[in-house]
Amino acid sequence: MKKYNVILILVDGARVDRLHKSPEYNQLKTKGTFFSNMVTAAPYTVASMHSIMSGMYGSKNGVDAYNNMLKFKDECKTLPMYLNDSGYYVRGDTINLNLVPHRGFDKITAHDEYKVNPYSVHKKIIDEVSVVNKPFFLYLHYGSIHTSIVQNIFNKYEDFDDEYFANIANNSKNYDSLLQESGKYVKKIYDYIENNNLLKDSIVIITTDHGMGVG
Repeated sequence: MKKYNVILILVDGARVDRLHKSPEYNQLKTKGTFFSNMVTAAPYTVASMHSIMSGMYGSKNGVDAYNNMLKFKDECKTLPMYLNDSGYYVRGDTINLNLVPHRGFDKITAHDEYKVNPYSVHKKIIDEVSVVNKPFFLYLHYGSIHTSIVQNIFNKYEDFDDEYFANIANNSKNYDSLLQESGKYVKKIYDYIENNNLLKDSIVIITTDHGMGVG
């Protein structure tokens, strides 16, 4: 049986109810299967990604809070481990090495979300895995929505700041702009995969870890 490459692109903080604001996402939805009813295991990246990679809720795998990020249980086998056992080369890139379990990755790196263009990093990694003489699993983490919200909201406002919560329309407009930028990134990565003749041998999954509030 043919083993397809698996490319998992995570768009941190993307909201399904805003995807229609992006022409790139609208176009990509016509090329595959769109799952419109997604439920996250946790509203923050650490627990969500450990659930995605283990197939278990945080109450089972040990990562059910920020301060439990290093308490991932030893007996939990990850998706990268299963694929590695099946002969896959497993490569990942994220924005913080604590966000995902490392088990099963042949190589995992983190790029500086505040200084580095994720597309430039990720296309080089695609070049890297495309010459490996075996099927590969590739995990690419796009964090620019998260990065901007941390800089412009989390670091600026208090938890119940009226200045933020009284401006939902403006907050939504700003969020939509970030989502549209993520759509451009995803389209460029998808085109790069296709232009390098990888698409016919690959399953491409575009997903998110959780949504994001707008006030």
